[in-house]
Amino acid sequence: MAKEPDESSQRPPLLVFFKVITLLFIFSTGFFLMNTVALNSQSVKNDKGSYTLDGLKKFFTSEGAKEVIDQEIRTNETYKNVTSEIGKKSENVLGEATKIKDEVIQTTSESVQDYVYDQTFGAVIQTVLDRLPARQRTQVLENICKGQ
Repeated sequence: MAKEPDESSQRPPLLVFFKVITLLFIFSTGFFLMNTVALNSQSVKNDKGSYTLDGLKKFFTSEGAKEVIDQEIRTNETYKNVTSEIGKKSENVLGEATKIKDEVIQTTSESVQDYVYDQTFGAVIQTVLDRLPARQRTQVLENICKGQ
């Protein structure tokens, strides 16, 4: 007969313990950091510099967190430098795009002018030359080539 495994001797694998310890560490670190940030925030202190319960409650609301983040962004020099550099780069890109647009418009304009000339004025001259007698056509072509 096959021997059934003993239920009492089975232990969870070591990986389960590692996962539980890791999750507990993440939660406790997050809680500690949130408390540290809340206590260091100016919005939770009263005029005397001590912390108030109302200030801590306000900090843990979404509006309070947004206010603290906005205040940090406004006072952060790195953020200001990055935004100014982005503004400069976007102006450079805009300038290059404008220059390319102007070149494309100029090239397209010249191409359209050549096409319109060939289809209108050139066609009219060709029609007139075709209707002239051979001798007069030769004289007109010679005069055109001489520039008279």
